[in-house]
Amino acid sequence: EIGYRTIPGTVKNANYTYVAADSAKALYHNDTSSYTYTVDTGVFAGGEVLVVVNDTASGAITIAAGVGMTLRLANSTDTGNRTVAVRGIATITFVSTSVAYVSGAGVS
Repeated sequence: EIGYRTIPGTVKNANYTYVAADSAKALYHNDTSSYTYTVDTGVFAGGEVLVVVNDTASGAITIAAGVGMTLRLANSTDTGNRTVAVRGIATITFVSTSVAYVSGAGVS
């Protein structure tokens, strides 16, 4: 079985805290403001994935680690909040309820 062939998504032009129902979905940012999307510990399990698409010419997205959450920059030893630059895309891959890797074009 192939599984999903699309990634359901929604536009979030506001600060936002992820909820369990966001698993395997994308959040799209498409206005000119900067926002913070927060990932709290205990919401997602290992193997779950989120996508962030910054579809704008201005206004970065900060992916913030909630209390007890470790966000690792893929292919790096860096941990902490991540930034998705304009026209960037990030994939957040959970390895446990409190650790996730963030990767993608325009991610720092």
